[in-house]
Amino acid sequence: MCEIEKNLLYLKNAEPIVFEHDIKDALVINGVIVVLLNIPPQARNNLNVYAFDVNGDFFWRIKPTDLYQKSKDCPYIGIAKLRDNTITLTNWCDTVITVDIISGDIVEKHHVK
Repeated sequence: MCEIEKNLLYLKNAEPIVFEHDIKDALVINGVIVVLLNIPPQARNNLNVYAFDVNGDFFWRIKPTDLYQKSKDCPYIGIAKLRDNTITLTNWCDTVITVDIISGDIVEKHHVK
């Protein structure tokens, strides 16, 4: 359904989607492609998760949220499917959020160590 090459997301019937940083991971869940970007140490981008449909139409970018650790450099580093329409995202600052893949809304937030 999709292929990844560095900062390019290739979809079957669409032009490649180009990101400013390399893609670290992508999940395809119920026709939604959720993309996690790998943010290099010298860059600042805490909103590094995007979602598209299988045709390449933009759905959402992760919304800002208060973090448990107060830092300006907290990109998301992990992504996992939780249930049919939700994923979990983990960042550098001990925060794990649950996100609805259709709306991009943050439905839960937890502090982890």
